[in-house]
Amino acid sequence: MRNIKNNNKKGFLKKTFIKLCRILGYEIIDQNNFYFPVSEISAEHNLSILGKRAISLGLGETKIIRPVKSLDIILKTCTSVNLVTQSKKRIFENNKSEYTLRTIKSLLNGIKFNNEIFKKNDLKITIVDHNSNKDDLKLIDSILEKSLIKYEIINLDVNEFSSVKT
Repeated sequence: MRNIKNNNKKGFLKKTFIKLCRILGYEIIDQNNFYFPVSEISAEHNLSILGKRAISLGLGETKIIRPVKSLDIILKTCTSVNLVTQSKKRIFENNKSEYTLRTIKSLLNGIKFNNEIFKKNDLKITIVDHNSNKDDLKLIDSILEKSLIKYEIINLDVNEFSSVKT
């Protein structure tokens, strides 16, 4: 098998062009190896800087001028019945409450994993519940209480929306 030599020598014009792009705030990409010479990073690394810029290969760089200060996560739950149109069995054939609890735990794990990001933001989880068992609601409440994240559980009263046609 033939070895391909990586020749990263930069000529005068290339160096000057990269410096000019830095000054003007443009990002360029070397399509040979997906390297961003202006930022001096390769595409396998995180291209975005949280709260400052986001780089998408298709769109280029987007400067963030209004950083996110708060995040409200709204989750609708219903552990008692299937959806009206749901005729198939669930993939793992567990109770519906098990899926709801896994969803909430996964959400909390994602927040915990990205703790550095969410430290700077005001975070709140709102659970809008429709007809879940009281035991399931107590379990949801205890899981959220242990997480030390602001949360609220709202019981949805469908009768309030009787004028809405489905």
